[in-house]
Amino acid sequence: MNKAIKKILVLAANPKDTTSIRLTEEVREIEESLKRSQNRSQFILQTKWAVRPRDLLRAMTEFQPNIVHFCGHGEAEGIALENNDGNLQIINKVALAGLFKSFTGQVECVLLNACHSISQAEAIGQYINYVIGMEQEIQDKDAIDFAVSFYDTLGSGANYESAYELGCVAMQLVGAPENLLPSLHTKKGCSLPNSPTRLIFDPDKEPAHQQISFQSLRNALEKHEAFAERFVEKLDLTDFSKTTIANATRHILDADKVYVYQYNEDIMLCESSPESQSHTDIDAKTLTNFLRQNYFKAFTSGRPHKIQLEKGSFFLIDSYVTIIPQEKSRSVILIIGTSDQVKRLEDITAVMLGCLYESSNNYGCLETKEDIQNRMYDSIKSQYNYVSDKTYEYRFAAFQKALKDIQVFFEPILFFDKQAENLTIAGWEALARDPKTSLAPTHIFKAAEMWGVRFQTELDLYILGTALRTYKRSSEKARLYRYDDRKMLSINVYPSSILRTAYERKLEHLLVNEKLIPGNKLVLEISQKLLIPSIIENEERGLESFRSITRKYRKKYGIEFAVDDFGVGHVAISRLGEINPTYIKIDREVLHFDKKLGTNIIDYLVGLKLDLNYRTVIEGFDEDSPFSLKELVVDLGVEYIQGYLLGLATPDIKERLDKAQCRRIFKQLGWRDIA
Repeated sequence: MNKAIKKILVLAANPKDTTSIRLTEEVREIEESLKRSQNRSQFILQTKWAVRPRDLLRAMTEFQPNIVHFCGHGEAEGIALENNDGNLQIINKVALAGLFKSFTGQVECVLLNACHSISQAEAIGQYINYVIGMEQEIQDKDAIDFAVSFYDTLGSGANYESAYELGCVAMQLVGAPENLLPSLHTKKGCSLPNSPTRLIFDPDKEPAHQQISFQSLRNALEKHEAFAERFVEKLDLTDFSKTTIANATRHILDADKVYVYQYNEDIMLCESSPESQSHTDIDAKTLTNFLRQNYFKAFTSGRPHKIQLEKGSFFLIDSYVTIIPQEKSRSVILIIGTSDQVKRLEDITAVMLGCLYESSNNYGCLETKEDIQNRMYDSIKSQYNYVSDKTYEYRFAAFQKALKDIQVFFEPILFFDKQAENLTIAGWEALARDPKTSLAPTHIFKAAEMWGVRFQTELDLYILGTALRTYKRSSEKARLYRYDDRKMLSINVYPSSILRTAYERKLEHLLVNEKLIPGNKLVLEISQKLLIPSIIENEERGLESFRSITRKYRKKYGIEFAVDDFGVGHVAISRLGEINPTYIKIDREVLHFDKKLGTNIIDYLVGLKLDLNYRTVIEGFDEDSPFSLKELVVDLGVEYIQGYLLGLATPDIKERLDKAQCRRIFKQLGWRDIA
């Protein structure tokens, strides 16, 4: 039986000013998939490298493909091709849709195997029957796994939908989460149906006519995530108190009693019980004494436990006691009852409830129902490192909403000139602050590090834009208009964000288009609490990508880099040469090491200025520091120091320190008094 030959056009582009990706391997694997397929004679493959816009148009016109496969970089604004100099040129979704509109009768399927290509896929899907795009960032290995399975399935004679489905399965088999899977869009604008389907094989039919379809298995966590939704619905926050959570717990589980008991102090922190008598009525003191004597290991085990108390031992009928330990506060949550909900209470649900009792008198940031639901979802992610797609997207939307409340303050970095016995404000560090407390929003940072790269990038994009715009307004308010008046501004960024195209595009827009600050006045502080290559499988390749990006930032914008959190993160002395920072920021914890060890570390790092021109900055200098200011500046030769003893973080900046503050610092250093 004769079949129409399908022509596949592969378009590859990796501009010089973007992160290097494994395009050669992807194309090679596609070729191998088709070569070993049973219908290999039905496919013609042509590859175009370093594709420019004109190359794209020519290839489409001359080759007349049925399948167009793009591999390379992508972002929300469009697909990355190359310009005549080999650098990045974005082709937006309007232009792409217009191009494929001209080939509606020819092209059957478009595969955009690039990050953030979902909007382009939707636009092209108006004119092409099948278009596959990526909603989020996709790792090289995942892109290759999808492509190999996609063409393996096509080569067997299956249709595009089947090839898409099995490509997704291939990604899941090697651990890709559901939220990172590609999306399929059809000309009618609908994705694959979610209704139950069967996997059908008919040996009497040819492969091309087989119906190959399936449904992913239900996520085991979904019922527990639904529990969180029902739980917050039952909350009454009009009079929020320590018993609010206990009351909601008792109601949703149809429990008889809920206690929060602090065993190291032998006190009951709160109690929820019905007004009417129940089968489990018993003095709380009697019950807790019994549990302490017989089940104390469950109090300190770190995991929830369930105890069945037979009829007559304490209660009138068989009853159950669930113990949820709270190690930090040395307390336990005791849920007592006879209902099926109490009897069948599972570990995951218990963990979700336990997270709401952070300590005996503190419920953290729990002010709204959304706060409570977020805390419960965080507990699942923390404990099991996995949630459903629905929960992931809910949590990301909540994270984005929380970011909008964050403000940026500026903490001065002082330069101490030991020879001239003088000091000045060398620059400012932009610090995120919660407007309600004026403190660091630690819940935001913890969420970003718990939920991963997408959250970290979103945080860094927000802080970058907010910091630069606030700094410009504050400079103008302080009448610091001239170039020489502007001090260095340091902004923290996660290592993973530096490698993201979205971060570079945002940076370029703020520096080049909005001209908020000269690039050579900006310092990006790379936190070393997370490994640089942790987002890439191969450590050396991860470092090389990072070095390539930092070199480009220096050359193109004049930006400098600092290694942040030195002494408590993952950076080693040998790694400094690979990162090549201008500044090394010593974490405040180093000041609290054994003093001899701390002295040796600081002395060594200060000495690197002579050989490698690194500048050392001491962070977090405060009244608890074992080192005096004189020891750091005069004895050890530290030139840059910041901390609230030297200057508080505030929304405003100023040109210089006030005279009273300078006199106080000079006195600590033993320097001459200023006039």
